Amino acid sequence: MLSTPIHSVRLALLLFALLLPLTAQAATLKAWGRSVQLGVLRGYDASMGYYDVLTTTTDTIVGNVPRYFSTNGYYYTSGELIQDGTSGYYETEYLIFRESTGTFIEWGAFASLNFPTTDSNGNLVPDWVERDFPANFTISGNRFVDYPTPLTQSATFTANRAAGSLTGTYSLAFASGVTLTGTLTVSASTGTLTANRAAGTVNFTFGNELGTRTASATFTGLNHDQARVGTFTATMPGRADITSASPLNLYRSGTRYLGALNITDGLTDTPWPDFQSYMVEITDTDDADGDGVPDLSDALLSAPAIVRQSTPRFDFPVTPGYTYRLRGSTDLKTWTDYATHTASGTIWQYTPPAGSRAFLKIVSP
Repeated sequence: MLSTPIHSVRLALLLFALLLPLTAQAATLKAWGRSVQLGVLRGYDASMGYYDVLTTTTDTIVGNVPRYFSTNGYYYTSGELIQDGTSGYYETEYLIFRESTGTFIEWGAFASLNFPTTDSNGNLVPDWVERDFPANFTISGNRFVDYPTPLTQSATFTANRAAGSLTGTYSLAFASGVTLTGTLTVSASTGTLTANRAAGTVNFTFGNELGTRTASATFTGLNHDQARVGTFTATMPGRADITSASPLNLYRSGTRYLGALNITDGLTDTPWPDFQSYMVEITDTDDADGDGVPDLSDALLSAPAIVRQSTPRFDFPVTPGYTYRLRGSTDLKTWTDYATHTASGTIWQYTPPAGSRAFLKIVSP
């Protein structure tokens, strides 16, 4: 039988305990918005006076009046320049407001704007919308007029933003020769995430110079390379809550985890949902067992239950989706794999060969 003397059993249990990851693991968190906010453009024309160009979230219905709302006689839009899927194309709808008459005299969309796709750090976020990188470029696209008379004209978009800054400037140059300039704002947050793997929970704090939000959620390690944060509501004093629309699935490469986050509404001042798409990066350098897998998604290892019967049996607590190896040694120096198990349940039952004697430890992977 396997190491029946009591001192052998105790030592084996000690080995299991030494492999337990920390119950509270802190990691760094970064998040970037996929959309960019464009400020109002103001221009002047001798025939109609001052006018404003307001951009807003697309509704994908051609010909509709773009989204806006009014409060106390003032008109507002979201200013959202939104990425079309995961390509380099971005689009926004616009309205032109004539100040002297208080009416919209034109509306349509800026589309086919093929923005730079360079992603220097491989976090699936184009450098030009990431705070840590500068944005200095000029691209061409189209201005599609829906009202008053449908037509298509060329337009040129220029962006200038310093690395490390949330804000910069942008210019739109029209085929008529008019160029208007306004502010450009990217979305970026940093913070920390603390996971309690044993409890299956996570707490995180993130923000920027505009304020800090806190949230908590469930946390599940799916396997060594994947983890999942449950839906959450992030709060900030004096500001509207932000709620995730679905769980955040994280995918590991080295010590970095990336995941696409969708929220129900990123700009609650507007009556429609906008600024909903974000990328999240979590970096965890903690690796308690030194196996190359950060504690955030490493397997949870704990001492087995020893079932005494005619042949002793070990019941190892395991996590579905993870692969485990049971290793044995007769001298605590040289270790040999005894068995491998990919868990589909929460208990792995192992019965040692009759007459065998060894010290055991369980590792993953």
